[in-house]
Amino acid sequence: MNETTKTTNETTKTPETTQSSGNVFADMGRPNPETLLLKARLTQQIDRTIDHNGWTQTQAAEMLGINQSDVSNLVRGKRLSHYSLEKLLHFLAVLGYHVTLTIDPIAPNNASQGDSKKPPARVAYALESTQNTCQWRDVSQT
Repeated sequence: MNETTKTTNETTKTPETTQSSGNVFADMGRPNPETLLLKARLTQQIDRTIDHNGWTQTQAAEMLGINQSDVSNLVRGKRLSHYSLEKLLHFLAVLGYHVTLTIDPIAPNNASQGDSKKPPARVAYALESTQNTCQWRDVSQT
């Protein structure tokens, strides 16, 4: 029995591409994409710190006060919804980072109308870690 092979001369189509917005979560249509991107970046920093220091996930878990499996999920970007931004910032403070939150006032819209009210002053807080606790401390300059 003779078998013949069919060949075709179809042109190869290049897959369509879409320019990224710079936020994969926005590109995927996820709700709250900026928050998800921030969580991903904080998680990436946690992962880099663990790696840089040569810590095992078990060692990191002990420092962070969570289970090893939670560290594994965290550094793989799984279940980010289980962690608030505050908790991720807490983890970074525990790992030795100086975490600050600064709130700057926006110039009021009516400033051009001669309103003499001063905008509120800048407010700044630092997350300080001691042993297993973290506290926000006001570090605003008066």
